[in-house]
Amino acid sequence: MRDIGIVILNEWMKMRHRLKIWLVFGMTILLAIGFSYLSFSGDQYKAADIASVQKNDLAHNTKELEKIKKNGNPEEIKELEKSIERTKQGINTTENILKGNWKPAIKLKLEQDKAELKNAKQDKKTIHSDEASNLEKQIAFNEHYLKQDERPLLTQNGGSFSLTESTAYSATKNVLGLGLSLILPLMVILIVADIVSDETTRGTLKLLLIRPISRTKILFGKWTASILATALLAVIFFTAVLLTNFALYGTFGAHAPQFMDVSYVEHMVKHTVDQFLFDGPQYSQATLVPISEALFYGFVHMLFASIAIASLAFLFSTIFASSMISTAIPMVIIVAGSVLLSMPLKIPVLKYFIGTNLSFSSTWLESTYASISDFYILTRTNITMTGSIMILLGWIVVPTIIAFIHFRKKDILNA
Repeated sequence: MRDIGIVILNEWMKMRHRLKIWLVFGMTILLAIGFSYLSFSGDQYKAADIASVQKNDLAHNTKELEKIKKNGNPEEIKELEKSIERTKQGINTTENILKGNWKPAIKLKLEQDKAELKNAKQDKKTIHSDEASNLEKQIAFNEHYLKQDERPLLTQNGGSFSLTESTAYSATKNVLGLGLSLILPLMVILIVADIVSDETTRGTLKLLLIRPISRTKILFGKWTASILATALLAVIFFTAVLLTNFALYGTFGAHAPQFMDVSYVEHMVKHTVDQFLFDGPQYSQATLVPISEALFYGFVHMLFASIAIASLAFLFSTIFASSMISTAIPMVIIVAGSVLLSMPLKIPVLKYFIGTNLSFSSTWLESTYASISDFYILTRTNITMTGSIMILLGWIVVPTIIAFIHFRKKDILNA
């Protein structure tokens, strides 16, 4: 154990004295702050914005109703009238919330939504529609707000699209979605990918191997140092994003509800005169928690994802003597994975791919836009938080075992 401790300390001291490590940490902080600010500048919805959207929707739908009443389809007219009535209810709820009289308004909205959902379930045409799903979601959210005794976030529902008042917590979730799928993995690779290959290239690894310490202990020390650096980088990135958003939005919204482990089922839905496939979220089987709690679970998930990337990069560092190659290959895997996930491919097995499980905000957290992407659904459907972590654990264990086996057999002294 003393030998391993010495190796770990020695590797940590080496990393501390490398300029690249400091540059990576500094760049990570700047990117976290920069992307948080860009998100704030281009995608923030205040209470006044939600109220304005609702009034604009009411005016637009009212004009549309006047047009189609002359020669429109009766079913289409009925749907539009329901939408107008729902928007009016939303405006009334918003005004009461802004005045501070939110409890009676939420209780009334809850009764109206439950009655509307009951009618929707009796109508076989709309039982699995996006409207029914939104009603189930809104009922669960309002019950949560009453239980928490906290002012609800303002929301404007419009079919499959939902606009919700922005908070530091929701902004953090959105920024981390991008950061964990590309930015943080690349930073981790820059730290870990040459931890062994660089010493092989410079010949300093031979000096380590002639010492009375086993190869296993040497590699374990390097692996441990790389994992510690990765964990520190993940903590810094997450903290920088969260603190930046606190500074921009304030701390309100920690109680806001967030669905976790939402599964989706494909249904044929009739909407007015058209029929289409709809990937309906099953909220009754999901877990509802405050978003602050969801972000904590997300942070744990992020640590596993970062360590999985580090383990993959560490494997290539032990295989290749060239630092350039050992860095380039895992980078290509991550970038190719991001491109692959954006393509409309229907390959359910890809949900086990490391790239699919990097970002918790697109893996096991409920997403507003999930229903519009077939591939997105097929790759993440029924992936729970525990399931995703187990997949990542496999990506940690397997590459690490291969790295140790290869390193013990590798002819380094004669290289």
